[in-house]
Amino acid sequence: MALDFAYAMQIFRNEPLPEPQNPNRHPADVLRVKYWFHEVAKALNCSAAYQLEKLFEPEHFRRQNQRTSYPNKWGRYAAGDNTPQLKLLQMVEARAPGTQRELQHPLWHFLKRQGSTRPLTSNDMSKLEPNVQTIVFKPRHNAHFGAPRCWVPFSRQVANKLLRHGDLDALAALVVYWGIAKSQGSAKEIEYVATTIYRMLLVVGVLFYHRKLHAELLMLFTTVIFDHTPWAVGRFGTDPGTFQLSILVLHYPIEQHNQVVSTQEWKKKTIKINKLLSGEMGFDMKFALEPFCLPTWDLGPPTQLDWAEWEQRRRYWAWGWHCILHQEIGKFPPMEVAVNYFREKGDPSCQGEAWLLIKDKFPKSNPSSAIIFEYGQWPPT
Repeated sequence: MALDFAYAMQIFRNEPLPEPQNPNRHPADVLRVKYWFHEVAKALNCSAAYQLEKLFEPEHFRRQNQRTSYPNKWGRYAAGDNTPQLKLLQMVEARAPGTQRELQHPLWHFLKRQGSTRPLTSNDMSKLEPNVQTIVFKPRHNAHFGAPRCWVPFSRQVANKLLRHGDLDALAALVVYWGIAKSQGSAKEIEYVATTIYRMLLVVGVLFYHRKLHAELLMLFTTVIFDHTPWAVGRFGTDPGTFQLSILVLHYPIEQHNQVVSTQEWKKKTIKINKLLSGEMGFDMKFALEPFCLPTWDLGPPTQLDWAEWEQRRRYWAWGWHCILHQEIGKFPPMEVAVNYFREKGDPSCQGEAWLLIKDKFPKSNPSSAIIFEYGQWPPT
């Protein structure tokens, strides 16, 4: 289940994200239009924006001064700068069925609602596909079909069902769960849902990877979800390069280069991926593909306990990546993963004394390269 190490290292040549022409445009609108455009282009076997414009709006093309001019309206769709109107959407839907919902999917609306004065509630999940609603709603008192339903609170069982489902509707349901947890103020619940969202991004991220939109997907969720999650040991720090490698590690051995899979094949694939992420097939994949957090010690040096908690997670993460990149089987972490920075009595020392002991190990802030190069050293020095 590992990639060739030399091949993996080539992946980290991250390209900067293009600056949006309209800074006031929500990144969810930019991404959803790009995602729609790429799906339309693939469905109609068109490789350029002008081909789609000529197909759907040929009246735009005029011959002037021995040159063909056109407004490049579809070029702006490709860049996510403009959103197509309903009339055009319906025209495209007639030739490429299913594309209209991808643009108007509830996921984009839910992401734009985060942080608004009207928070998301369980009622918003009624906009999702029926097969996802059966996961997040249940009949009251085992009533008959069509009877009133009640919302199913978030749990490990719900998380696993949504991860096995593995589509945009399941991801949208998790965004609603995160919004509910955020409004209720439980830090542990917020982090739990956010971790499940990250795992779901690894599942559906391959759909964006084939469209070269996976980096924008991560940045959108980082801005809307992960940067507003109270992570126990720091702030969300997974970069696009590591996210891309994580997608390939999960999907490449299963999918190879086949971009189109049937519903049944996708279901089998998501079941296997969920087993990898849950640790059923070894802890190396589980630890390596967890969200990575950078320490937030800006207000002063950490105590030994602060360092131990962060370093423990870092070591699990680094050990997992070491196994993957060196094609080693890591069923269970070795003893050296354990961290012990305590005094003989087991009590953490005061902040000043702790800093003298661990200052040489203090990590760099805002790494310029992929975090796996900054924090993924294994074995620990």
